[in-house]
Amino acid sequence: MLQLFSSDIPTESNCHPTLSNSSTTDIYVIRRDGSTTPLEINKIRTVVNWACCGLLTNSIALEAHLTTRLRPGITTREIQDNLIRCALDLCSPEKPDWRYVAGRLHIWSLWKEITVSRGYQ
Repeated sequence: MLQLFSSDIPTESNCHPTLSNSSTTDIYVIRRDGSTTPLEINKIRTVVNWACCGLLTNSIALEAHLTTRLRPGITTREIQDNLIRCALDLCSPEKPDWRYVAGRLHIWSLWKEITVSRGYQ
């Protein structure tokens, strides 16, 4: 069963370095609540690893596809949507598990929207 609790997400020790913090230090993102914060690559890695967990997919490939889509002023919602699109782009008859990655990322996005709209965060 798919769980969406932050305590169930893989830790940094399970992450593979692809996105470098030095290349994104100037990028600020707009959070779902409207506030601005520096881009935190570790948060993206954590979610990507969670979405790929237990599937025949490579989280590094998903991170690599995302790097070209990051820009200053991007919203966290756009980052999430780009991750979903990247996973769908990687989906093929030979690699069908990417659709499950995209589904998990979509569920995560819905969960984040609900927590913000209900004032839980």
